Amino acid sequence: MKRLRKYDSASDFLMACELVLERHESCNSLMLGLCREVDGKDDNLYLALWTGARLNFAAVRIDQKNLIIWAESTLESQDVEMIWRELEHSCPDLPGLIGPTPVLDQLLGGRSSTIAMDQYVYELRKLKPIKRFHGVMIKAHREHTELATKWMHRFLLEAMEVDDPYQARNTIISKIEKEELYFLQRDEEIVSMACMARPTRHGISINYVYTPAEMRGQGYAKSLVYLLSVCLMSEKGYQFVTLFAVKANSAANHLYQSIGYEIVNEYRELKLELSDLL
Repeated sequence: MKRLRKYDSASDFLMACELVLERHESCNSLMLGLCREVDGKDDNLYLALWTGARLNFAAVRIDQKNLIIWAESTLESQDVEMIWRELEHSCPDLPGLIGPTPVLDQLLGGRSSTIAMDQYVYELRKLKPIKRFHGVMIKAHREHTELATKWMHRFLLEAMEVDDPYQARNTIISKIEKEELYFLQRDEEIVSMACMARPTRHGISINYVYTPAEMRGQGYAKSLVYLLSVCLMSEKGYQFVTLFAVKANSAANHLYQSIGYEIVNEYRELKLELSDLL
């Protein structure tokens, strides 16, 4: 018998679902990593569809953002309707979905949506050697807040079409406080940035890779991602590193593949028509 269960907290959700989701830990790193960052009870949404003791589908919505989804296999039509009834009740203002492309196609069930972004999910377990480094990696500190905020604002505009300087500043302040923001420095000048994010049991992610337009084409992002990956695996002990890259960004995809990152999945972000949820 199938049942759709709603969990009160991230810890309850992880206790029930984490071992199954970790069978493809890199592919589910977004869902797992965000859940691990949540402390105590919260107002987020955590769903799991079970057939007896078998997990068929999982979804989480953190901080009123998009619903992140996963499914083990094909969803039946009655599964889809059961899930949407719960979504219509729990989050009628749901802005969008993100997850493996085939799963999204099943879950939509004819509902209206627009594609916001197609991304590759990458995993790194062994780095390829590179011949030359273009600087040294340094950790960001409070005195770097203004520069990093300006760069984060540009990143959000270019990569996500989000014009929100407050979000940019808050993200940078949090990253610096958590010691998750790194720069590449060359000849005393900071030339590129990247962040570590969302640790899971065995891995961690890199995000917010950014080099200002006037400094691109010099190998700075490649050097920084390489050095940060070495730090995360060799020094911090993670077994693998994941990252997301927009499929249409050929330069970024070439960069990641050239140092050893391999595609393990394809994710799609969809914007929903709110009328379909009402």
